[in-house]
Amino acid sequence: MPRITRRKTLIIICLAAIVAGFTYGRMTTMWDTYNRPVVGVMVEGDKNSPPTRWWNHLYLAVFGWKVVTVFEVSAKDAERGYSVGYLPIDGKGKVEIKLNYDRFFRMRNGHEDCTFFAINEKGEEVHIEVVGRTTIRTGDQGIPLH
Repeated sequence: MPRITRRKTLIIICLAAIVAGFTYGRMTTMWDTYNRPVVGVMVEGDKNSPPTRWWNHLYLAVFGWKVVTVFEVSAKDAERGYSVGYLPIDGKGKVEIKLNYDRFFRMRNGHEDCTFFAINEKGEEVHIEVVGRTTIRTGDQGIPLH
């Protein structure tokens, strides 16, 4: 059996840190801060998921949040394009940078309650409705996950 040396261990740790940093950077560049008031839809958190903290956010976003809520926008709003956003309990809202053109979309649910919303290209809030709540594995894989 090959022996893992200190050097190999250090290389593995460095590679893991690089991958984690890239993943976190990629995730944070897709979302922009959103400070405007929103009505949105309040969704109850998944109490089976661990509470979100600054030090476990990346892990939870990638591996921990298994429950998703499915939302629907009108056909007209989908045709014009919209961006999805969320307002967590701490009040630091985020909105996705890219426009979506699908009628349905899924958002991950963390431990805490959260308000989800959508805005059009002009920055006006778009009406969304909850269609259902499911898990990532059993949910419709054809619906975009944000």
